[in-house]
Amino acid sequence: IEAVTGVQTCALPIFVSLRRDLLRRVRALAIDHWIWTPHETRTAPLVFVSAEAAGTKAFRAYAYRLAATGELGRIVLDEAHFTVTASEYRAAMVDLALIRGVRTQFVYLTATLPPSLQAQFELQNNLVNPKVIRASTNRRNLSYVVERVAGLGQLLREGAQRAKDAWEGGRLLDRARDKIIVYARTKEDAAALAGLLCCPLYTADAGTAERKGELLRTWLLSLDQPYIVATSALSAGFDYAHVRLVIHVDEPSSLVDFAQESGQAGRDGEEAYSLVLLSRTWRPRAAEDAMVETRALHRYLCGQDCRRTCLSEHLDSELYWRQCQAGEDATCDVCSAGPRSEEHTSELQTPPL
Repeated sequence: IEAVTGVQTCALPIFVSLRRDLLRRVRALAIDHWIWTPHETRTAPLVFVSAEAAGTKAFRAYAYRLAATGELGRIVLDEAHFTVTASEYRAAMVDLALIRGVRTQFVYLTATLPPSLQAQFELQNNLVNPKVIRASTNRRNLSYVVERVAGLGQLLREGAQRAKDAWEGGRLLDRARDKIIVYARTKEDAAALAGLLCCPLYTADAGTAERKGELLRTWLLSLDQPYIVATSALSAGFDYAHVRLVIHVDEPSSLVDFAQESGQAGRDGEEAYSLVLLSRTWRPRAAEDAMVETRALHRYLCGQDCRRTCLSEHLDSELYWRQCQAGEDATCDVCSAGPRSEEHTSELQTPPL
């Protein structure tokens, strides 16, 4: 669009991995673009700016000047839900609201903003009567499974073993392209899992943006290294079509994060799997003491309802609520085996990789 209209767009990718992927795509399309840095004044049809830079006085001055001369067509924020979900630990997410003073069109893109957070999102970003377009978040080709194993130490070993079993004995994996992501809740657990799998480790401490990019490139190009272990640092912005299995070892941090991370699987539209491994002693916190996001996550993990239903009823408007539909969706473990009580959740079937 930018290349056709000649109107400048400022794109704000929240994560380094997201910016890298967007840059790859615009280069492939031969769209004129550049990455904004402080004190730059030049223009291009598409300008990328980091979330940290976008809230600064220097960028706002740049954007005000472009708007005043009619050169700025719109400002687009991708993965915009982080302005709410990451605002407590990433100050730049709060500062992004400052750019709302620029007189131009704003476009906020996200696939994982629960309806329950929409009012907070609009308040945080100073939005008044925005036009909201929602679609279903359902991933029809993705099968969801949750299992219990004994003990935390055993949990890590089991996570590594499941990844190995899927790769070494999986009948659905294409060894020339398919990959497996193993998510851990903490950096310590991630390091332990990476040691067990002898594979790359991706966390916030993995190094500079260039180092992280090189780590991912090397992994994706390797034919003999199917695994990577990561924390939530490898989440929004990573886009590889042939991730076939995503394993979460221990409880995910939230249902929104889980949807983002499990959604790395099967982007090529082919059958793919999400597996969560929990300790046999895991129990949900009391509902009255838990926040809405926590209750939604625990509902998903407990397996009393279809897991696809748990996801859609938290992430989608009521129009798109659904359960697994035979012939349309890859069924989750609950729908495959029928509803079961909590004490039986440890018997759930292993993904048939």
